[in-house]
Amino acid sequence: MIVNYVVPVLSVGATVAVARWLDLYLQAAPVSLFICAVMFSAWLGGFVPGLVATVLSVLAFQYYFVPPIYSFAVEIAEIPRVVVFTLAAFFVGSLSARQRSATEALQRANDQLQAESTERKRAEEDARRNEAFLAEGQRLSHTGSWSWQVSDGALLWSQEIARITGRESVKPSVDAAFHLDDVFDRVVHPDDAQQMRQLFHDAVGDKVNYEFECRIVLPDRSIRHIAGMGHPVVNEARELVEMIGTIADVTERRAAEEEIRKQAELLNLAHDAVIVRDRDSRVTFWSRGAEETYGWTAVEAFGRTTHELLQTTFRTSLEAVDAALREQGEWEGELTHITRSGEAIVVASRQSLQGDQRGAPTAILEINRDITDRKRAEDALRTAEAELAHVTRVTTLGEVTASFAHEVNQPLAAIVNNASACLALLPDDRPDLDEVRMALADITSDAERASAIIERVRALAMRSPAEKIPLRVEDVVNDVVALTATESAARRMTIRAEMAADLPLVLGDRVQLQQVVLNLVVNGMDAMTTVDEQERRLKIRGSRDVQDGNFGVTISVQDQGIGLNGAEMGRLFEAFYTTKAHGMGMGLAISRSIIEMHGGRLWAEPNQGPGATFSFSVPAAPSTVPDGD
Repeated sequence: MIVNYVVPVLSVGATVAVARWLDLYLQAAPVSLFICAVMFSAWLGGFVPGLVATVLSVLAFQYYFVPPIYSFAVEIAEIPRVVVFTLAAFFVGSLSARQRSATEALQRANDQLQAESTERKRAEEDARRNEAFLAEGQRLSHTGSWSWQVSDGALLWSQEIARITGRESVKPSVDAAFHLDDVFDRVVHPDDAQQMRQLFHDAVGDKVNYEFECRIVLPDRSIRHIAGMGHPVVNEARELVEMIGTIADVTERRAAEEEIRKQAELLNLAHDAVIVRDRDSRVTFWSRGAEETYGWTAVEAFGRTTHELLQTTFRTSLEAVDAALREQGEWEGELTHITRSGEAIVVASRQSLQGDQRGAPTAILEINRDITDRKRAEDALRTAEAELAHVTRVTTLGEVTASFAHEVNQPLAAIVNNASACLALLPDDRPDLDEVRMALADITSDAERASAIIERVRALAMRSPAEKIPLRVEDVVNDVVALTATESAARRMTIRAEMAADLPLVLGDRVQLQQVVLNLVVNGMDAMTTVDEQERRLKIRGSRDVQDGNFGVTISVQDQGIGLNGAEMGRLFEAFYTTKAHGMGMGLAISRSIIEMHGGRLWAEPNQGPGATFSFSVPAAPSTVPDGD
């Protein structure tokens, strides 16, 4: 820097001024002042500024203080004096420059040392913090870490392993490290020591990962179960440097598994399939009932994943089952499994999540019962019920056959009359086309009326699978009223339907609901056969229904007949029970079955006066409840 060179000029100039003053007034030699100027310049600027100050001092000293003064010429007698001054100034300047360099180097070294010290402290703090985190994580997970050094055979372990093994007084350091033989001889259970020793030496020789599980003996002679793994660490030459690994205390898990096995052994006497699975769904217990149900022996099933072995088909999803086990601790439902012979079976499965003392999941107990035959019987029963319902519908239609014949005969007779009228009008020279057009329109209307009657009867009589669709219950009631209109008139009975205007749609099968309403209406008319004609009134009411916050529709058929007594009330809906001389006793039983399949219920109750009221309710179809509720 230029300031380093300004300093010697200024310092030498100042020295000349002071020396001249001293020479004039004190007649003193200024040699020491020039030496101070050289030292000052060398200290502040370094060697080169010190050298510049030396040269300037020699020139100034020679010019002002060495005879002849005010001249750079030097007398021979003064040469030694000038040389000595020059050497002294050079020596002092060099010494000051070196001292300055040494001081700066020392300062730099000190700064670097402080920086390194700060960094080392930070690294040590991070290391202590990480070690604390690791120790806390190992404590919470009951998992410790270990390292075996190939060089000296020392086995180092963490404080958590010391706690697990009951050696907490032994600090995890090199000075207190165990040797491998000490562990096998003093820590591992004698019955497991030889197997553990062989596993370790095989892994070391092959330089591969390995897993182990064994018993250990604590200083108080108590026994615990541990599970762990080891991993080889090699250098660039593929030479083994050390083995590192982890150990976890699994005593509670083993105790829970043993308890489950004991419970499962008790269930071996049952024919149900009892399976115990670990957290990875691998089989750890396979009962004799499971062998009989699926065909695989316990040895063949052990360690395999149940969902893969049995090719499980879930009604929902595997994720939903796992979620229920985690949140509720149990799950129950139906599954489809494939046996060893390739047969698909349906099982009623009950699964329970088992945990240790801390509540951590350890295993799943699964009990499966083969219900394939029951499901087939249920399917056969549903088929038989459908057949019986069809027979009942046809039988009920038979009771109103005369009404149907009369209903169809009326529009057919009108068709014939209108057709004859058209024929009578056509031969005229000038036919009355308006009359012909009206007659043809009447023919069309009567034909459609006859077709509608036949279609209603056909729908009730034909055998077809149930089909649930959103429909209006009032339309079902109106269809039945139209079908029974002539029959009721023939019996001198009045049928009146009162339907609320705000009835929601229901999800149901139209024909099945028609069958229920028709059965109730015919029963009501039969109940009023013996009462006075003016009292033969049948009322059908439809209203909204709300139960447990769910909307629905209630249909009630109220008659003015002979009523119900206490003995009949208890048996009304039994199969083959009837109060009619000509009845089969199946109408109400089938009607209740139909309503229950629609998610509703059917009941009966006596009126305050004469007669009885039969009612059924069915839930509203989703998202069809009218606004305003």
